[in-house]
Amino acid sequence: MIKAIYFKKTDSLDESEGLIKIDFDRHINVIVGPKGGGKSTLFDLLASIKNGYLPSNVIDALKNHGLEFVKAEEFNGETILSSTLSKKNEKDKFNDFYKRNDVIFQDDPIKKDLNKSDDIEKEKYNYAKEIVQKQFDKVSNIINRIQNFYNMIYSLINGSHNSINWANTFNFKKTKDDLNIISHLNFSISKFKSLKDIETKNINKIIENSKEQIGLMKSFKENIDLTSVYKDDKFNSDYQKILGNIIENHNQLTQLLLNRNKLTKKIANVFDAFNIAYIRQINKIKELDYNNQGLKTFEKTSKDYFANFAKQIIKLKKIFYELTNTSLEIKFDKEELEHTFLTYKMPQDGVKFDDDFIYDLLKIVLNTPKSEKDLYRWIHENQKETKSKKDFDQNKIINKISKELVNFVQVYADGYDYKTLSLGQRSIYGIKYKLKRSNNQDLFLDQPEDNLDNNTIATTILDLIQERKEQQVFIVTHNANIGILSNPEKVIVADLNNKINPYQEGKISLDKNSNDTTTTFYLEGGFKYLEARYIKAKGEN
Repeated sequence: MIKAIYFKKTDSLDESEGLIKIDFDRHINVIVGPKGGGKSTLFDLLASIKNGYLPSNVIDALKNHGLEFVKAEEFNGETILSSTLSKKNEKDKFNDFYKRNDVIFQDDPIKKDLNKSDDIEKEKYNYAKEIVQKQFDKVSNIINRIQNFYNMIYSLINGSHNSINWANTFNFKKTKDDLNIISHLNFSISKFKSLKDIETKNINKIIENSKEQIGLMKSFKENIDLTSVYKDDKFNSDYQKILGNIIENHNQLTQLLLNRNKLTKKIANVFDAFNIAYIRQINKIKELDYNNQGLKTFEKTSKDYFANFAKQIIKLKKIFYELTNTSLEIKFDKEELEHTFLTYKMPQDGVKFDDDFIYDLLKIVLNTPKSEKDLYRWIHENQKETKSKKDFDQNKIINKISKELVNFVQVYADGYDYKTLSLGQRSIYGIKYKLKRSNNQDLFLDQPEDNLDNNTIATTILDLIQERKEQQVFIVTHNANIGILSNPEKVIVADLNNKINPYQEGKISLDKNSNDTTTTFYLEGGFKYLEARYIKAKGEN
């Protein structure tokens, strides 16, 4: 509990001038004052000290009014020096206040979006996961289909021919001579490379010619510039067009060569993959009797294997297509979760997930992108090295479905759909929610009356405050019901524009020597206006 805080004046030339002290009570403390007088600055300071830091907006606001926070004293006798507190920017302060249950600030999202708070989101997720686990039969079918696909694809990629790129399968004619399978392939590669080299040379030659043309044109232009003969606007225009066309052709040819080199590299990689696969098989055969019959057997068995592999690919493709064009519709049995005054429910008409979500489920277990082409690429990448199959973890699928279900969870407050509540009703539930979770902590409330009518304040907010009167409570308010009927033990008037007394103690009740009090002045407009409203309401005038 904070007993007092101290400031020093930074713009005073009088070094003997003492510190400014603000005393607080152990229970309810109300902070009032004019607009822009520093009420929220004092509130931010008190709430931040409680968590061991100073926010930059408080430091700057005090500095602009020639003040600097020095220390705070607690009722237990401990002193908190400014130098021992860390510094936080305004964004970090906002996040701290938002997460704390002992602070309700002026623009607190809890007042209008309680259903989006971190705690509620966590509770909604736990509820969704509990629903999925209890009613597992509703999602088991899609999980089993994904698991079967998972098993098939790992069985496929862990076959014996790991180096072949099945996504780019080549069709080549049957060689007449079974003894020259590799020779035939090598010859095809050599021929291809030879043709490629010739074409590359031709492209390079055209590029060189275009460079010479550009040089000749520029030289010609320079000679014309020197003599100034035949030089006019039309000549310059025609020259620029011709030169531009030649340069454009040159750039296109250069890009063509780059693209051709990239394509050549890709095709060469495919040939190399086949080469490696066949050489591996030949080496296996060499361990046996190296004869014509052995090669014939190899050719037949390898073709049978390739045909079987192709069938598996086609089957996987069909399953992949069916799976990723499936929508998932779930109708959960009615089951609710009660939490304080909030209730969580699932929609009565069920939940429907589209095919994009099924893709996302596949990505969890296979890291598979969203297209058939990318699926083949993924298979090829996994063929480069044999990977041991990991156990299928259905919990990952359940967690993903649960996270998606959070978007469908309906939040009810005292039987009413939270989304349909007015801003005032939401404010009440937001304040109730934080106060119920704050247990026996001290409280910091900045304008809890926002969005609420006076009757609600008098019949609801005041009761909530009185329930916590045994704790220390700080309240910034513009509302007379809160400022007066909360029965504060201490009233602080904040007015940073008052250079002599920027923070001073205020009064609630009139005494013999005054016609008004600071509380009635700032919360009622003055005692005479309070009386005038009373007379008007009574119908006496």
